[in-house]
Amino acid sequence: MNIKEEVLHYLWKTKRLPFHQFILTDGRKIEILNVGKHNFESGPDFFNAQIKIDGLIWSGNIEIHMKASEWYLHKHQFDNAYENVILHVVYQNDKTVTVQNEKIPTLELSHYISKDELNKIQQFVTSKNKVACSQQINKLESIFITHQIETALFQRLKRKATLIQERYVELGGDLKQVIIEWVAQIIGGKTNALPMIELCQQMKYNSLLRVNENERTVILFFLSGLLPDNIDLKEWKTAQHFANKYQLKPMNHSTWKFFGLHAYSYPPFRILQFSQLIAQDKFFHFLSDDINLWLKWWIDWQFELPEYWKKHTSFSTKEIKHSQSFSKQLKDLVVINVVVPFLCWQGFYNQQYDKIDIAFELLDKLPAERNNIISYWKKIQINVKSAFESQGLLELINEFCSNKKCLSCQIGMKVLQNENNTKDCSIL
Repeated sequence: MNIKEEVLHYLWKTKRLPFHQFILTDGRKIEILNVGKHNFESGPDFFNAQIKIDGLIWSGNIEIHMKASEWYLHKHQFDNAYENVILHVVYQNDKTVTVQNEKIPTLELSHYISKDELNKIQQFVTSKNKVACSQQINKLESIFITHQIETALFQRLKRKATLIQERYVELGGDLKQVIIEWVAQIIGGKTNALPMIELCQQMKYNSLLRVNENERTVILFFLSGLLPDNIDLKEWKTAQHFANKYQLKPMNHSTWKFFGLHAYSYPPFRILQFSQLIAQDKFFHFLSDDINLWLKWWIDWQFELPEYWKKHTSFSTKEIKHSQSFSKQLKDLVVINVVVPFLCWQGFYNQQYDKIDIAFELLDKLPAERNNIISYWKKIQINVKSAFESQGLLELINEFCSNKKCLSCQIGMKVLQNENNTKDCSIL
């Protein structure tokens, strides 16, 4: 039976075990006064637990393994963090474990847990469904779903803030360069995010601002590898000079993807949009200006399309007439995926905690994104009204559901609890 350790974690912290019957492997009776706080980082599995053995109360940490021998397999004997482990909880006690030459109290669970119950939980967390609880989730009280969405959203924004900080340090504090790299991947979309980032990292933001608007756009087209050799542009020589000066080589044009994209998402048109946006110094003021005033500017801002791009979205001869340089949907995506994470970065790393509140308020006011993942949530009857909810649900499916972290999810745990409450549970 290949049961994951996380199953035991779930049973332990939800107290779905016959705690009143526990006897240690040496025959002594044990009382669990406090199961401890689940630790998701390195170190023992549960912190600050309390147990009672022979009338004495022990306070410390608890480590859980499927087999006792995993203590040595994981090399805990060389880690000082495990010296304060007061109880070793295992499914199978296949080896004696000592801490500082003393046997550690060990509780073997194989005598108390139904194999059928373990298998049921294991099957749940290894479900092949995109969301393991897709058949049960719409039967839960909305408060459990709401709390988990909020938890996932906070985790998502903290993770993004960490990525921003790492890149900020790596670039020596060049904040504008970090911002335009994030802008580049959002404008590139899911299909061309990586090529856009590569293009953005080929040049430095400050260098591009030294040339005029037309030259900047042609330089980006040239570096992207998408500019046809036979195109007649007076800025062509400027682009070549720029590339030679900074020892830059054009990207391979095959890096860019066109198949399956709407015409407005074709890479050349996205590069044009990117070129125009990064030249707007006002754009970078969302970190310092009143956010409502900045949003008014952002909602109204458009740039005048050059004549060629009023009829094209690529360098092909096929014409497609249009007039809008930036769609509302794209602007919303920039706010959700650039403005909000950078506001949270300010909050987490510059102690401007009001910025985190502003970020959450922005998400609550913006409409939910439209993509396959959000469509899936709606299909299983989860109502998604705002970007606050859609961002939390994206994190939930990408970081929890896809990684089968059902036993670390409030929704998954509640579904299992409800199922256990409806039938005779042999482990209780």
